[in-house]
Formats: sequence, structure tokens, C-alpha cells
Amino acid sequence: KKLEEEKFVLETRLEQRHLQGEYDPTKTKILHFTMNPAARAQKVREDNLEVLRSENEKLRRRVEILESSKGQVEDLTEQVETQLQHPSPNKQVEEMKALVKSEELKNKRLMEAFKKTSQEFREVCCQITGYKIDITSSNQYRLTSIYAQSLKDFLLFQQTAEGDIQMLGTDFSEGLQELIDLYLVQQDSVPAFLSSVTLELFSQKTMNLG
Repeated sequence: KKLEEEKFVLETRLEQRHLQGEYDPTKTKILHFTMNPAARAQKVREDNLEVLRSENEKLRRRVEILESSKGQVEDLTEQVETQLQHPSPNKQVEEMKALVKSEELKNKRLMEAFKKTSQEFREVCCQITGYKIDITSSNQYRLTSIYAQSLKDFLLFQQTAEGDIQMLGTDFSEGLQELIDLYLVQQDSVPAFLSSVTLELFSQKTMNLG
């Protein structure tokens, strides 16, 4: 009987404080002026509200314990303090699972966005330069011209530790020795070499079509 009365009193006090706390200054925009007495009064009110929130939380815990134990409770105040200081492990696990799931979802969306952007970038580069660029291994890049007659007709480049670009030999590059000597050996210009290869392949394709 006594515990039921205490539960009723606690719930009544909670309801009263809920009605009194409908106005929350932390969520209401207020214009502050220098040395405004209202600001000091608000600070006092905020401090009081913080105390009320803490007491309300304790009251809620008391009600929850009373309800879950059906009135058979000893050391109620001690149990409330223990719960506040040591949250339920199950609750912590669930919160951690939710956090991990949220982070995994963020990473998945970032990867999807990166993949989409990378694909769009490769397509634009191919349309502009005339070469499809694939990464074959660390620091190695395979370039295939859009005018290549076969998928085997590709060039292979490698970036050195110093940041220089070197061309590696392929079956296709063996037939481009004249262009290699002129643009890579003498002029040391990879862009000029690639442009000359593009023009050479383009000429061959148009001649074959003719």
C-alpha cells in the first residue's frame, strides 16, 4: 500500500514538472544585451532546470523499478543511483551496434559515391584523351586507344619512385619504334607520343573504312 502511494506521488510530481518545463530556454532564440539582468535570471533558471532534469530522471527510475518489481523493492534510492552511474550493459551493446551500423551505412554510401564518380571520371578522360586507362598493378597503367584494332593493342606505363613516367615494352609498342625514338627518346614527351599514336591509329582506321 505504501509503495503504491509513493508511486502515485512520484508520477504526480513528474507530471507537474513536465507542465512547468514546457518552455525550454535552450531551444528558444533570445536576443541578449550586455549586462542584461534577464540574462542572469535566465542563467539561474537554466541551472534550476538542470537540477530538475536530474531529479526527474531519478524519479522516472524509481517509478520504473517500482513497476518492474511489482512493489517488492528494498533500497530503492540505492538502486536508482546504481542505474544512473552504471547503465545497463545490454543498452550499451545495443547503442554500440546502432553506432556501428550507422558508420557502416555511411561508408557504404561513400564507397558507392566514389565508385560512381571514378567511373564517370574514367569515361570523361577516355572521351577527351582518346585512351581508356586501367590500373594493372601498383604504379602501372595500361592505356588502350579508342581507335585500337584489337584489345591486345595497348601501351603500358609505370611511375617510378621519383615520380617519372616510363613506358614498358608490349607487343603493340614494338611496332611504334619510330614514334618512340622521335617523341620519347629525343623529345622526352609522353603527351606528344600518345597524340602521335592516336593520329596513327585514326589514320589506319579511316583508311580501312575507305
